[in-house]
Amino acid sequence: MSTDLGIEERIILLREPNSPIAESYRSLRAALSRSLAKGKRVFTVVSSWGGEGKSMVSANLAVSLTQLLMDVVLIDGDLRRPTISRVFEQDDKPGVLELLEAEGDPNKFVCDTSIERLYLLPAGKSAMNPADLLGAGRFKSLIDQLRADDLAMVIDTSPISACSDALLMAEHSDGAIMVVSPDKWQGEAEAHFAQDLEDQGVELLGAVMNNAGHKELLPGSGYGNYGQYGQ
Repeated sequence: MSTDLGIEERIILLREPNSPIAESYRSLRAALSRSLAKGKRVFTVVSSWGGEGKSMVSANLAVSLTQLLMDVVLIDGDLRRPTISRVFEQDDKPGVLELLEAEGDPNKFVCDTSIERLYLLPAGKSAMNPADLLGAGRFKSLIDQLRADDLAMVIDTSPISACSDALLMAEHSDGAIMVVSPDKWQGEAEAHFAQDLEDQGVELLGAVMNNAGHKELLPGSGYGNYGQYGQ
């Protein structure tokens, strides 16, 4: 999709830094401060269903962490529908899928962005099934090679209901943040997916309630609306 908007205008934390929504992201960052203090630096953002605003939360969370004067790599792990790569106009660049298929140094695939301290690892492209590639166990090596004491990572993922990708990625992170939307809430299903995360040994650090009422990160992206957030 072509747009005249720069990436800074698509991210609410930069476009409207004094808005209640931007402040809510700072509250989310504060809620993660205990994890950061313990040396946890790799966060997976998950959702049960498509359209819950997960990619928007991932991008804004990553930006909020850069404002702590940390370098942050935003990883587009939604290998089925790589919205983050498209929003940052890096959907033609190699990334996660190529690294899973043939390995290599992930630092060579990380792209600069126009946002200070924010870097992007695109989803990339492959003819192979992402779940098969993830099942081969190379994602852990990818994360381990990127890890550094002064670097944080935020991993956007596919909805858990759609495939196993999010579970396979989250087990190699330091914890997960679940995005939920009242419009799509079923209750029993979300509890089941949370249990799946726990069974994979993934610590669920908190949930972000994503309410309706505003336009998405990128108009026409196909993801849901957003409102106020909280732990």
